[in-house]
Amino acid sequence: MFNSLIIILTRKCNKNCSYCNVLKKDENNIWNNISDKKLLEYVKKIIKFVELNKLDGIRFFGWEVFLQKELLKKFINILRKNWFQKDIYVNTNLLLFEKEDILWIRKYNVKIITSLNWGKKIHCKTRLISFQEYEILLNNIKNLIDNWVFMQINMVLFPFDYSILDEFKYIISLAPKKINLLPLAYSGLLEKYDLYKYKLNLFKLYLYIKVYNYENNILFYDSKRKNLYTWQRFFPLFTNDPLLDIDGNLYYSMAVMEKFFDDKRKKLLVGNINVINNMKISYKKKYGEVIEDTLKQLWKKYILTIKINKFISLVNLIINV
Repeated sequence: MFNSLIIILTRKCNKNCSYCNVLKKDENNIWNNISDKKLLEYVKKIIKFVELNKLDGIRFFGWEVFLQKELLKKFINILRKNWFQKDIYVNTNLLLFEKEDILWIRKYNVKIITSLNWGKKIHCKTRLISFQEYEILLNNIKNLIDNWVFMQINMVLFPFDYSILDEFKYIISLAPKKINLLPLAYSGLLEKYDLYKYKLNLFKLYLYIKVYNYENNILFYDSKRKNLYTWQRFFPLFTNDPLLDIDGNLYYSMAVMEKFFDDKRKKLLVGNINVINNMKISYKKKYGEVIEDTLKQLWKKYILTIKINKFISLVNLIINV
């Protein structure tokens, strides 16, 4: 059921995306000023946990990992020196990436994951970055791929025109190992657009991928579902894989990253890093129910907000007429 162990090294970020709902408090961070001896102890416990639970690997995630670059490099170095041969992923916005980082990324066989919110204008608007920063991001992606680094690009599918499709063709031309296409519902913005037109554009993109035979390295998330508009698909990335947070606690799901799960942390708590080496995690109904119930409540609030906004828009229209 579980794929990897997610490790959060910091809850700080170098950016403040408009739709971000993660809790950005870096208090009680066990990784801050950690001694080499203690880090080695924790890493060995983590390796045993991954092996005991037969996970595919480790993923460094959350906020911006490169803010803890030196710790990240030291962490990964210890993993590899202790014969950890499984996958190591790093989620990053790549804006703090430097050319010199390619050396340690390749040395330790690290796989990089970054996100693009479709085209330049949409990405910059939602991520609150400049066009210049966007170009830096693309150049960094190209640089990594040119140096034979495994690169996964997560792309949120906003409504697009043919000019944006050209940008997608450019991303494909860079030949990343994997492109993960996510429907707009992931970022909670789908209600602002015509659902029929949106699905039509998804279908056009799907055909383009099929015609040019790109499906081997592209995961078209939910592309064949007739109904994208369901609460079950509203937060698809925040309901899986155990997470080791900065407080040293292990949680059943990475859902605890989000503010709306903050009061559910105790219910999703599995254990602590000090005993993680002897812990075997498995699906438990009580954990699943906490996540399901929370998502249902969020979806109801979300739909209510949509109805209120549409009612306000209708009233404004009548008044203006």
